[in-house]
Amino acid sequence: TISTSAPCSSSFSDVTITVTNGPQMTSAATAQICSGDTLSIQLSSDIPATFNWSAVNNPNTIGESLSNQQTSVIRDIITSASINTETVVYTVTPQSGTCSGNPQNISVTINPTPSYSGVANGSICSGNQLNISLSANIPSTFAWNATDNPTVTGESLSPQSGAVLDDA
Repeated sequence: TISTSAPCSSSFSDVTITVTNGPQMTSAATAQICSGDTLSIQLSSDIPATFNWSAVNNPNTIGESLSNQQTSVIRDIITSASINTETVVYTVTPQSGTCSGNPQNISVTINPTPSYSGVANGSICSGNQLNISLSANIPSTFAWNATDNPTVTGESLSPQSGAVLDDA
């Protein structure tokens, strides 16, 4: 209620003030992709909102949006130059009308993509057992099978796994 304090009295008037809370983020705080894949995170909050977001620069990755974006989906193709797991952090601020909510950090793990680095070709004498160790640029598991060759017997035509090709 508002009143004046002049020598003459005046009528009173009620003023209503509405306090509005800013939106609160409800999106996941973490995500995980492989290097070179498309990150796709749908942003959400407890009330309808728009979103301002950007990534913090990671010198070992490329593709993260470093400038301010105003979309409801974070969609970046992130590639890591490292054989190690990398992290890219996005800061997202929701806004509803003139009210901003608290920023949320979304931490994205970028897993390195394995690349086979073992022997590409080999030869053995007929009747001997093949013994080729498989290796990659990062710790990996291997799945493999041979292509059918009608003039050769002993190759594994069904899916196999392991770190050694050891067909007879």
